[in-house]
Amino acid sequence: MKTRKNLLCMAVLLAAVTLTSCEKEPVNPQYRAFATVLNPDSVSDYVLLSDQGNRLKPINSPYVPKHRQRLIADFYIASEKPEGSDYDYDIEYTYLYEILTKGIFNVELDAVTPAEEDSIGNDEFIEMGKPWVASDFVNVEFLLRASDRGIKHFINLVAYPDSVPAADGKVHLQLRHNSKGDYPDYDRWGIAAFDLLPLRDKFQEQDSVNIVIHASLYNMKEQTEEVTYRWESAEEAIPVEPAEPKVSITSLKLE
Repeated sequence: MKTRKNLLCMAVLLAAVTLTSCEKEPVNPQYRAFATVLNPDSVSDYVLLSDQGNRLKPINSPYVPKHRQRLIADFYIASEKPEGSDYDYDIEYTYLYEILTKGIFNVELDAVTPAEEDSIGNDEFIEMGKPWVASDFVNVEFLLRASDRGIKHFINLVAYPDSVPAADGKVHLQLRHNSKGDYPDYDRWGIAAFDLLPLRDKFQEQDSVNIVIHASLYNMKEQTEEVTYRWESAEEAIPVEPAEPKVSITSLKLE
């Protein structure tokens, strides 16, 4: 299972779910997966679909997550299932983080009101990472500045009528940040996942669309990153591989 190097270079800024299993010495080797919850019936017996195509069934889940919630899961494998099973591995969590998971703001392409513009904010980022698409979500990493006061920062990916598509045929979206007046004391890393299914519905006659994400940075600069969203069957699962050592966890609230 591919571990993203940039994740391991920065402290995770996601809300951690407390696990009783974290109190015992974990079993090696350990793994890390970016994954999407498959839980349409809202039950405790759910499956994760990793970004590499593996289906993982947690056997010690501390809660019932929402269907299509994006997660980062650290775990070890309890058992590997035989060929023909509904999933690939039973897993036991060691750490679990919920990624901010939400829709694209104004995907209906209405005129954005001044009040909405004020709400989504214009606070800058330090940097935006290279986005990637998985499970019909575009995943965006970023660095921003915040304090330790526990103030929720507001993060959105915003669509405008003249940019979906724009004159170049691509979908241009703005990554926006409202710090809610928080002090910019420390550099913080964050990640958010935005639902692409409504875009897929808007481009039904195509099999893919290029998405360009714009982010305003400090020093009046703008960063753009492009990614292709293809609606096709998932790739064949890649066998899991041990994760690199875990980073320390820094908690910052997002909404």
